[in-house]
Amino acid sequence: MDFSQYLQSVVSGISIGMIYVLIALGLTLVFGIMEIVNFAHGTLYMLGAYAIWGFFAVWGVNYVLALALTIAILFVAGVIIERFFYRPLRGKFLTCFIMALGLSIVFENSALIAFGPREKDIPTTFPGVLQFQGVFISGERLAMVLISIVLVVGLFILIQRTKLGRSMRSVQQDGDAAALQGVSRDFIFLMTMGIGTALAGAAAGLVAPISYAYPFMGEGALMKSFIIIIVGGMGSIPGAVLGGLVLGLIESFGLIWMNSTQVQVLLFGLVVLMLLIRPQGFMGRA
Repeated sequence: MDFSQYLQSVVSGISIGMIYVLIALGLTLVFGIMEIVNFAHGTLYMLGAYAIWGFFAVWGVNYVLALALTIAILFVAGVIIERFFYRPLRGKFLTCFIMALGLSIVFENSALIAFGPREKDIPTTFPGVLQFQGVFISGERLAMVLISIVLVVGLFILIQRTKLGRSMRSVQQDGDAAALQGVSRDFIFLMTMGIGTALAGAAAGLVAPISYAYPFMGEGALMKSFIIIIVGGMGSIPGAVLGGLVLGLIESFGLIWMNSTQVQVLLFGLVVLMLLIRPQGFMGRA
């Protein structure tokens, strides 16, 4: 195997790794601030894929506008879920966990009834292939990486540089102290859930043109998100970025020598090893 093939694997790993980053960022943001393990996150990702399919493939809306609409719809969905399903159960970790599982089952079966079990194809959006030093990357994957980077950088700026972001960090560090300073935890939780689900919608919208939508696609995405945040650290945004890229590269290089089933075994072995050696992950809190 020559150097260009290794470089091709790096490019492929980073391209899919950035999608994993977006999915995991939404999950870890909700956990870090709201202390809720949102098991419905994968099915919200699935709903995002159906939204981009409806807007772009069925109704012929411009792809960029369809992606923006998908992100907006998932944001609203997250706000509704927080307000009417999670807020009444705030502080009850196990009950919230059961609620999340229930929502996941409802969303999956609703999609199955509404759209059927067959996959929905999304047309190619950015045709063409770029070549550099023997490495190929399709227009779809290049756009996917660039837009993902913009979204991740935008999230970091939001968290670190804006009033909303400072409020979110203050609630994460000490919710009672933040409330005494006039920060509304209800509003912060609404925004956190909305942003988290919007990131899942963005990931689905970006990966859809090289994949397809089907009712149970969220299960795999959710499991990989948990692998990422276990490796990177629960509640750590930099950890989610690191974990997503590591997962993408492991999958890409693993498929050179192994089949997909063996790669999945390798990934879960990595999780077990991480839990034994460093249970808080690379960048998580002890």
